[in-house]
Amino acid sequence: MKVRKLVMLFVVVAMLLALPLSASAIDAGTIQGQGNLVVSGNFGGAGNPQLWINVYSVVNGVETLVGQAVQSGQMNVYTEFTFTFYNLPQGTYKIDYYAGPNAGANFTTIAFY
Repeated sequence: MKVRKLVMLFVVVAMLLALPLSASAIDAGTIQGQGNLVVSGNFGGAGNPQLWINVYSVVNGVETLVGQAVQSGQMNVYTEFTFTFYNLPQGTYKIDYYAGPNAGANFTTIAFY
């Protein structure tokens, strides 16, 4: 019985190490300003690619989520995107993203207007 429990424990640990539990976000940049933050570019990939963008306010090193956007694309076609995050107060903002599965993203604009 002890051997069986040890084998099961080993299998569970091996699976947790082999399979990622969550996707990692990629840092797209940091910007200072106020007003309407525009983030644009294109993304694409195999399967049904999706793009997730998060905008964080950064105050004294503490990041607070202030905006999110998601867009789906078509297989093997690069899709243009433009997201606007309205009426942000003066401050420092960090933008990160995840493009998946098997997708990539290119940014043409990260600016306040």
